[in-house]
Amino acid sequence: MSERSTREKVLWILSKAGGRPVSGSQLAGEMGLSRNAIWKAVKSLQDQGYEIQSLKGRGYVLRSSGNILSKALIDNRIRELSRENSVPVPRLIVLDSVDSTNTYCKSLDHPEIPAVVAAEEQTAGRGRRGRSFSSPAGSGLYFSFAFKPEFPLEDAMKVTAVSAAVTHQVLTEMTGKEIGIKWVNDLYIGRNMERRKITGILTEAVAGLEEGGIERIIIGTGINCFPWALPPELEGIAGSLWEEGEDHPGFTRNELLARLIVSMNREFTGKNSLDSDRWVDYYRSHCFVIGRKVLVETAGRPSYEAEVLDVDDNFQLVVRVLDGTEKGRRIYVSSGQVSLRPL
Repeated sequence: MSERSTREKVLWILSKAGGRPVSGSQLAGEMGLSRNAIWKAVKSLQDQGYEIQSLKGRGYVLRSSGNILSKALIDNRIRELSRENSVPVPRLIVLDSVDSTNTYCKSLDHPEIPAVVAAEEQTAGRGRRGRSFSSPAGSGLYFSFAFKPEFPLEDAMKVTAVSAAVTHQVLTEMTGKEIGIKWVNDLYIGRNMERRKITGILTEAVAGLEEGGIERIIIGTGINCFPWALPPELEGIAGSLWEEGEDHPGFTRNELLARLIVSMNREFTGKNSLDSDRWVDYYRSHCFVIGRKVLVETAGRPSYEAEVLDVDDNFQLVVRVLDGTEKGRRIYVSSGQVSLRPL
């Protein structure tokens, strides 16, 4: 057993104990290691920032994981939250660093098994339309959820918007913060022109050459959890779930990731159809561009100003053109991006 897997196993056992002491001899016996090896693993975990208390004559207790991504803790929490689900628990991979979690997912075998790849940092994180996504170590949550869709292609086209709604629900429930959805796939925190982007979602499909359909859908999600030194181009644009000067965050990245994985797994895995009717109502109620003046940018035509009227049942943006020869025309926008214009 490698040093890393020893640490992860110790964490998993301590987290399962739910705050009850686990003796060094019990850990050694269960893992087939010496008590000295257990002591070294615990010491290493403590050095990493895990709050593990040693109680004389009783054993070790995990008091806090700090905010370190841990496969053992996330796995254990996923299984706790998934007890009433009949769908398979996803395979989980947690990395220190990776170029892109979406790219890593594409290299995995067995596309029929749902999988999650998470990383402390991405060195080449990607957003929509070929943009980069800043993913510094320790400040955010960067992960990809991959699954084989069983629903029809028309439902697959709604995955990005449903993912945004699912993510919004989890974040607001865990933080109590005021968060809004910006069509089609971004989450912002705050109000009006003070809103700052905290989440981006990039959905990609991998074609199955033999079957002639979609072999795997990959939902890449980046969430800014804590403040970091923003590059100049993101000043006044990016924000985070927790800001300096606020009370304790009230969440850990491990708990946040576990809840997001369970929610996405429940919505997308083993489904013959998406429950999009429920999510489109939720999406509309939290989409802050409805009723606003925006600049619409889509492929194949010049950008134009419009008023957002609604989001339809297929998550298309319904707009009324405000300028040019098409002034007054109603358009259904299925792809592209919008940016808010001053009130």
